[in-house]
Amino acid sequence: MVLQAAKTNKYIQTKTKMKKHSYAIILAVSFMLIFGLNSFNTNAQYYKLKGRVTDTLKRPLENIMVCVKNNEKDFKMTRINGKFSLKVQKDDTLLMLSPDEEIFQIKLNGREEVVFILKSSGKSIEMDENTYQVLDGIESERLKKYLTSLKPKEPEKFYHNIYDMIQQQNPDLEVNESSGNVYIRGQSNFLENNPALIVMDGVKRSSLGYIDPKDVKSIKVIRDGTVGIYGGRAVGGVIEITTKTGRK
Repeated sequence: MVLQAAKTNKYIQTKTKMKKHSYAIILAVSFMLIFGLNSFNTNAQYYKLKGRVTDTLKRPLENIMVCVKNNEKDFKMTRINGKFSLKVQKDDTLLMLSPDEEIFQIKLNGREEVVFILKSSGKSIEMDENTYQVLDGIESERLKKYLTSLKPKEPEKFYHNIYDMIQQQNPDLEVNESSGNVYIRGQSNFLENNPALIVMDGVKRSSLGYIDPKDVKSIKVIRDGTVGIYGGRAVGGVIEITTKTGRK
């Protein structure tokens, strides 16, 4: 009887251990499944956004900075073909820093592809069937400063003179060094036959030959309706130059 009771007790203990072990396995597997599903759902929220930045003539723009708002450190620079790709979530807001440091933003809303079309003035943009917003105010200034600090420094280029600089930075310009005139291509024949008005630091100029390219901060080409503010001399468009020391 004693031997039989001992065997029975040992059997019960063994079954209990097996049950506990089974419960432990079930709990472990359940935890792994739940954790795995949560991880899968989290990862599934991200997808690859494809984009491209061009000018109005559909030419790709290289080295344009693009990033997700509130995650600016993971920025991308457009490649030589103007394309970029980013890991995003459907509710993210995309930021783009234009060459003249204007910031444009667009709510993705699950969009898988975006196309930015920058106009020559650099301060305006077109997006096919997309809604964008130009940032301004305190938020814009903060982001400009931060994004500019993150942006890789480009190697300094050498220019023979100001006209060489203008033409290298803006291939759609035609320069006549002997006369000092600059013409904007891609417009009507009437406009192409009229030289562009040169405006430096807000002052109209007849010649640029004396300007050192190292003193130039930015060059903008204006060819849309806004040239009207400069009067009749701007029928051929406007070349707006800002120097590092000058003010508009």
